[in-house]
Amino acid sequence: MMLPGAVSLGAYEGGAVAAILLAVQASDGDLVIDAIASASAGSMTGLIASRALLCGSDPITLMKKTWVDLPSIQTLEADENLQAPLSMEGLIDGATRLLSGLEATEDPSRTQGVDVRLSMALTALGGLTYNFARTEFENPPSGNTPKTDVLPATTYSDLFDVHLPVGAQNSDFTAALKAAMASGATPVGFPPRLLDRSDDRASYADKGIVTPPDGQPFKLWYSDGGDIDNQPLGRLIDLIGTIDEGPDQRVIVMLNIEPAGEPTFQGTWFEKEQPSWLSTLLHVNHIRSQQNLYSDLEQLEKINQRLRWIDEVASALDREFDPETRAVAANLAAERSNIDNSLRAKVGAPQTDGPVPAQTVRELLLQAAGLEGKRQIPVEVISPEIDDTDQLTAKQQLSGEFLFHFGGFFDATYRGSDFALGYKDAEGWLTRWLKGQDCEEKVLQALTAGRASVPPLLEGNASARRLSLVNKIRGVDLLGHIVRVTAYDTGLDIAAETERVESVLRRVFDVLGKKDEG
Repeated sequence: MMLPGAVSLGAYEGGAVAAILLAVQASDGDLVIDAIASASAGSMTGLIASRALLCGSDPITLMKKTWVDLPSIQTLEADENLQAPLSMEGLIDGATRLLSGLEATEDPSRTQGVDVRLSMALTALGGLTYNFARTEFENPPSGNTPKTDVLPATTYSDLFDVHLPVGAQNSDFTAALKAAMASGATPVGFPPRLLDRSDDRASYADKGIVTPPDGQPFKLWYSDGGDIDNQPLGRLIDLIGTIDEGPDQRVIVMLNIEPAGEPTFQGTWFEKEQPSWLSTLLHVNHIRSQQNLYSDLEQLEKINQRLRWIDEVASALDREFDPETRAVAANLAAERSNIDNSLRAKVGAPQTDGPVPAQTVRELLLQAAGLEGKRQIPVEVISPEIDDTDQLTAKQQLSGEFLFHFGGFFDATYRGSDFALGYKDAEGWLTRWLKGQDCEEKVLQALTAGRASVPPLLEGNASARRLSLVNKIRGVDLLGHIVRVTAYDTGLDIAAETERVESVLRRVFDVLGKKDEG
């Protein structure tokens, strides 16, 4: 599963994932989830989903508590704390109590029999510097070994990977909770989160990371991972590559709450009138997220296409390959492996094993193309705009979409409606996807029965105007708190800048004073 960020629209994800988890539990082992890549609000959903899969929690009850009951504006209020408009402390306390109180209600017979690998996207505010190996080839070649140099580069994209085994304990989930909260710490509302990555220092070094230097604490400040990679499909593909798949059919289920946009040349971005400054500013942020997703999908399709070509070529050539030709292809694959290892050695990364001797033409072609161990994986999408018969946009259907996706925090009715919409859309996808499968009937029966526990869908569009008077007052209080936080931070910035200028002037006067003495 790929679970993107969505702020309060995490309630939609919660409903959709609840339906998928219910399907897994009802399938008696025919369906499993072993890899989840997430960002922002999706990281909390992914962690809670892992708990249901590995410990037998009731999915609908658990996801409702997580996304309908817990994240109210009262829980997120920062009171007089001037660090940010909102606070995560109440959310963390509530989530910790929720996880700790589950053991009494969990049913071991509902657990799946495989581990879950969860990868949560983070934004490292200080950045991480890598040393990339750069190979320079002489022109014309002299026959000497190519020169390899190091090229430093900094990234702000980081990950928190956790392998949750079958029979995982409550401590395993509470330990990952801090990372899930850091992944969802959107700077629009929350302060950054500090994570101690000391236990991961060796893995960072293996990847060629040279910061922070040895001897310094490996504690990093993080914010919302969705600001850089909100739909981490590429990371999910990498995660799948670490799993020994076996012969089972694999499918990527991607939640896409915000589809790419208008499919025709209409609307604001195709009119003659110049779009407004604010609409452009907000739209560019959306473009970045969608562009990353497009790039990942493009890469996945290229890999799938190459695998299809290799199958076709191998089928045609398998009978024609003689032993000498096989040996040449095997040597090419071995040479590619040697070059990879020489580059890895230059940056201090661990060596990889050479290619396993190929037995078929297909294996030779896969090795030569660097695609050994890979196979075609279809992508399935769950979105508000796919299963809607009235052709409504996602914005028209989602109740918590207003106020930059924070609207759902003000009213549990809105969060419940988005939860129900997610459940409905996931149920619609499962109904289509499971046709003809052995587990189809029992899964659909479980989904039908589960509807009784799902909150009702809200009729009509949600908006700030439809909030109760109490919640409108809370909104006004929040705006006032944002003004106080802004004024406080502005004062700090001015003070810091004034101190910096004074320090420079003191050094200048000190130098001038020494010149006068001379």
